[in-house]
Amino acid sequence: MTIVEGGTVVGVDHGPVDLTRGESTQVPFLVQNNETRSNMKGSVTLTAPTGTTFADGQATVAASYRSGTSGDFRPYTPLDLKNGVRSDGNTKITFDLDTAGGNMVAGEQYQYMLNVTTPADAAAGSGQMSFTYSGDSSKGDYRAEGKTTTNIEVAQRALTAAVDSIDHAAGSAVLTGTATPGATIVVGEQSATANEDGDWSLEVPGLESGPNSLLVEQKIGNDTVDSKPVTVTINDAAIVGQDGAAATLQRGETTKVEAQFQTKGDVSRPDAQVTFTAPEGTTFAEGQNTIEGSYKRPGEDWTNRSATLTNGDLSMDGKTYTFTFKPTSSTWTLPDASLLRWSIEVETPAEIADGTPSMTTTLAGTAVEGSFDTSSTTATTIAAPLTAAVDSVDDDAMSAVISGTATKGAEVSIGDQRTTADETTGAWSITVTGLEDGDNELTVVQKVNGVEVDRKTVTATVERDTELAPITLSGPASVTPGRSNTFTGTGEPGATYRVLNVSGTQIVPGTLDIDENGKWTFNRVVSNGAPNFRFVIEQTKNGQTTKSELFTVDATALAPVTVTTPAAVRPGVSNTFTGTGEPGATYRVLNASGTQIVPGTLDIDAQGNWTFNRVVSNGAPNFRFVIEQTKNGQTEKSELFTINAAALTPVTVTTPERVTPGRSNTFTGTGEPGATYRVLNVSGTQIVPGTFEIDTQGNWTFNRVVSNGAPNFRFVIEQTKNGRTEKSELFTIAAADFAPVTVANRSVTPGVVNTFSGTGEPDASYRVLNVSGTQIVPGTFEVDGQGNWTFDRAVSRGATEFRFALELTKNGKTERSELFTLPADTK
Repeated sequence: MTIVEGGTVVGVDHGPVDLTRGESTQVPFLVQNNETRSNMKGSVTLTAPTGTTFADGQATVAASYRSGTSGDFRPYTPLDLKNGVRSDGNTKITFDLDTAGGNMVAGEQYQYMLNVTTPADAAAGSGQMSFTYSGDSSKGDYRAEGKTTTNIEVAQRALTAAVDSIDHAAGSAVLTGTATPGATIVVGEQSATANEDGDWSLEVPGLESGPNSLLVEQKIGNDTVDSKPVTVTINDAAIVGQDGAAATLQRGETTKVEAQFQTKGDVSRPDAQVTFTAPEGTTFAEGQNTIEGSYKRPGEDWTNRSATLTNGDLSMDGKTYTFTFKPTSSTWTLPDASLLRWSIEVETPAEIADGTPSMTTTLAGTAVEGSFDTSSTTATTIAAPLTAAVDSVDDDAMSAVISGTATKGAEVSIGDQRTTADETTGAWSITVTGLEDGDNELTVVQKVNGVEVDRKTVTATVERDTELAPITLSGPASVTPGRSNTFTGTGEPGATYRVLNVSGTQIVPGTLDIDENGKWTFNRVVSNGAPNFRFVIEQTKNGQTTKSELFTVDATALAPVTVTTPAAVRPGVSNTFTGTGEPGATYRVLNASGTQIVPGTLDIDAQGNWTFNRVVSNGAPNFRFVIEQTKNGQTEKSELFTINAAALTPVTVTTPERVTPGRSNTFTGTGEPGATYRVLNVSGTQIVPGTFEIDTQGNWTFNRVVSNGAPNFRFVIEQTKNGRTEKSELFTIAAADFAPVTVANRSVTPGVVNTFSGTGEPDASYRVLNVSGTQIVPGTFEVDGQGNWTFDRAVSRGATEFRFALELTKNGKTERSELFTLPADTK
């Protein structure tokens, strides 16, 4: 049920109603009247379901009614829809509604039936006939909206089914066809759903050797509406594909690539077509119209005869080569588990990217034992270019590290030393030993699938140097005072070393060793509070001693202090403050002058988080503090943090929109939850006695009599919480206006007493005045509770018109109407 704009005439949703293609269907719509009324006058607009139209001949649509929401409908002509006009290609229709009085009782439902035409080719699916039912009545404006849902069934299609492909080795087949969109296609225990175009595809496994009779069924819901028989023949005593020997393709060259097949059972006198498809990015060499193949019986060697491919046909793009395989001997037979192979020449462009494309070969045909349709795959590799460079030379060890890139998984060798290129990146590295002083020419060879595809020559130069390698410092970037720190660096491989201070005094006990890779390391406690750590490395080898520069490693600064919460403080209560700082440090909370304002020394946890609670003074505009953190004898103060006090929630007024002078009015609104408040006038004087409270949901209310005749009511809300006081804006709510005066009479009859009537402000008193403001009807009268007034007055004989005004008074407020002039009726 849909209620629009708060009216008491509402739409009632209905349906679904099934529409029939190629026909017109009566579709109802319902409205419900929730308030007794008369004189309904308005319009009704309906929109047809998508893809349909409103039928012709609906200038008038009959109405029927019932009391309540159940039971039969009975005709009620005053509510009939009339003057029906179609538009927008007959997808919309508009009617007039005029009950000319009538009495529509509360709780009644009204039904109308519209004829909706559905085209023969309408799409299936759901839709809706929507309507708007609006106008005026004795109870004022009304507007209702609603809909009746509709449905167009899916049109059934005939089932088609055929064999799309067969996997003889796996004993499975793929069936395809067309059916009703959304229908379920069932073959045994396998099922699929036809798509929105009606197409379907279904793989059927578990087929046996020989013919397999399958029944394909089309089901809509739980009903089988159509079926088709399909026969799938599995030939497992035929030929299947085998992986051919992997081949490496040389850029800019022609390479023979092998395809291989195996018999499954005896195969005699085959008559088949063989189609080769080149690896991606390559083509087949021209002129290969005949290819001599080989076969191999179990336990025997390869025989290079009687397996010839003929009638070679190369495609225009050079990517496929098709041959005939039909041995001429009437006794040609291969037993079970025999192998067949053919090699074809593949041309590889010089600019082709490296990769691992495959050549595929299909073999399809018949033999005495049955038909076959199979394929084989031969992996190929397009080698990545070999790169090689001298990465480093160890003069003392007389060795060099040679590294580079090659085909992923390729073998890379230098002399008798070899490695395998990384399977993911192709990177490789070999440490070559046994070098001589001076230049050493080294040949790097790349092999893929056992075939050399590339080689490079690099030169490694060995220079025996008597000078010790310089000493460097690798880490740490900074030191932590008060605990042991680890120091690392490089120096002369195999040398010994000592750690000295700036004065040359040894500060780490013992003589230490630089390893064969030139790495050194030592541990040392850095004094609490030290700003840095300074040292020298003294290394010695072969009687030669050198000192490093003076290394200075600064102490790690404490992590800066940050404040996370709160975004604002609440004066007068305890607030919780959180933030981050140096993990494991202690801290104190100080004011701007450095005085501690939170008792005790607190800890920052291992994750660097700190927290404390502090009451903020009542009325304080903010809270200011400093965090002083200390760790390993190092103390640092944060910046001065200032967190402002939270402002009170602004005051709003919800009701009333207008005030009624001369009586008590109730005022409501919102403000700061939990605050107290006073009601003041524009001068700040309290005008409602007492101090009130805003509830926990932020709502406030008060009552106040508005003075008789006052044009408006003006006030300010002063709210207070936690010592903070704020005044709202000045709110002004205007007094409600009188209802305008209307006159029902259209003319007067001179020489007799005329009765005048009309409408005005309900319950007001009134006097009748002339144009000068003089009372011309004695007494003061009352406008009734429904806003009706009346008085009698004789109109002078011969008068051509009668002029008067009404002066209305209510709640101390007096208003004068316009001057009404009624012409004399001289007929």
